[in-house]
Amino acid sequence: MKTEKKIGIWGFSRVGSAAARYYLHNGIRPDIFDANPLSPEQQAWCAEHNLRVWQPNALESFLQQQDAIVP
Repeated sequence: MKTEKKIGIWGFSRVGSAAARYYLHNGIRPDIFDANPLSPEQQAWCAEHNLRVWQPNALESFLQQQDAIVP
């Protein structure tokens, strides 16, 4: 499932983290946005997979830079 489109995941709890694993498995590196701070484990996982994690004050920029959003 290779794509040049930017995929954003809004929320990184159970569904968001499952979506991130799905996209990574299919060769897509999504961006992550969550209004709540990520746990140290979530931060480490995102860093390990080189995922960009957007800060809550950057919501507008996050939305503008994605071609599709997974809620």
